[in-house]
Formats: sequence, C-alpha cells, structure tokens
Amino acid sequence: MSAKDRLAALEADFKGKISGDLIEIPFPESGSSVFVRGKCSAFKKQPVLQAAASNQFDKFNALMIVQFALEEDGKPAFKIGHVDALIKKMDSVVLERVANEI
Repeated sequence: MSAKDRLAALEADFKGKISGDLIEIPFPESGSSVFVRGKCSAFKKQPVLQAAASNQFDKFNALMIVQFALEEDGKPAFKIGHVDALIKKMDSVVLERVANEI
C-alpha cells in the first residue's frame, strides 16, 4: 500500500469518526447550548495545547470554546477571531466551566 493510499484510508476513517452524534453542552449565559463532537484532529488541538504550555489559561479556555464548540447543525459556534472577545467579555468562571465541559 502506498503512503498516499494509507493517508486516504486514515482520512476516511477519521471522517467517519467525526461525523457522529453531537454532545450538548449547556451554555445558558450565551442564550443557548453549544455542541461538541467526541473526536477532533490534532491540527485543531495544537493552538489549545500551545496556550496551555505557555500558561495562558484564559486563552486556553477561550481556544477550547472557539476550536470545539459547534452549533446544533454542526457548524462552528465561534471563529478564531473571537478568542480575545471571549477573554475580555466573558466571566472567567463561566469561560473555565464551559471549556472544562468541552
């Protein structure tokens, strides 16, 4: 099996895993819930882990929400540009709670 075929098989396997059911996370402070999938790519985890490694805990929590929170239809609930707004405008206790639930 070629590397290209192996990568295609891995991609197909991962796509199958992330197409599963959404898990609801209550987020009443935002006016509704957000949803998450049980799986994610290493690419999406990287900025979150970098924030944790540099002890930027508010940024870590905001990135958890931005990277993984979804609308009920599976579309992203936030964009990467919302990280600073979440840090500045959200109660840090709520930010941490939602990130922990994700």
